[in-house]
Amino acid sequence: MDNAQELISQIAKEVLNRLGLEPSKKSKPDTLAVFTGYVFNEQAVTEYLKKRDHVSCVLFGDAEYADAAFDRINAITSNEKQMLASKLEQFRSIVLVTPPLSYIKTVAAANDDAYECMLALRPLLWGKNVTMLMDFALPRSKRGFAELSDSIDTLENMGMSVEALQTNANGERKELVTEQDVLAASKGMLQSIRIMPNAIVTALARDTANKLGIRIEL
Repeated sequence: MDNAQELISQIAKEVLNRLGLEPSKKSKPDTLAVFTGYVFNEQAVTEYLKKRDHVSCVLFGDAEYADAAFDRINAITSNEKQMLASKLEQFRSIVLVTPPLSYIKTVAAANDDAYECMLALRPLLWGKNVTMLMDFALPRSKRGFAELSDSIDTLENMGMSVEALQTNANGERKELVTEQDVLAASKGMLQSIRIMPNAIVTALARDTANKLGIRIEL
């Protein structure tokens, strides 16, 4: 009987380990990186995630990402999705890695019909730190992006942090300015933030900059 229980315990542990849900003795789940589409600027993404504590990655759709430094969680079958849902509250923060534009709009509409959208919205409702990691900035002068810009503003108002990978060689000039950028500038005792000509500055970033007396300039 004891041998049978031990065997069952070993099998269960191996299953959890393969799913990426076996708790580590050395570290606890901290950051869940959610990949919902193609990964852009993979090297910069890796450098960003390595700055965080224990990271677990879950991939959906066309996302392909592999780094031995991070754990991998499978969420394909219904059982795997339920297991991740039951563990979700253990993560201190969620990072949405270079998500598709459609995903951004859907989450901003508070639509959790898709499982991967639920992984962003539930933690927001629980008061956890949710970050959208973007690989681009939206030029306001081009048609078709106004709705997307509004979605980004909405996400910030919902409590989500928006950060951009530094993918250009334009020095300190930013292509995207969010409230978090303004707060970081204030903390660093900066009086201004320099931006590119067609940079996006979210509404919340402008309001915060005005309150803190920080200039946003070309």
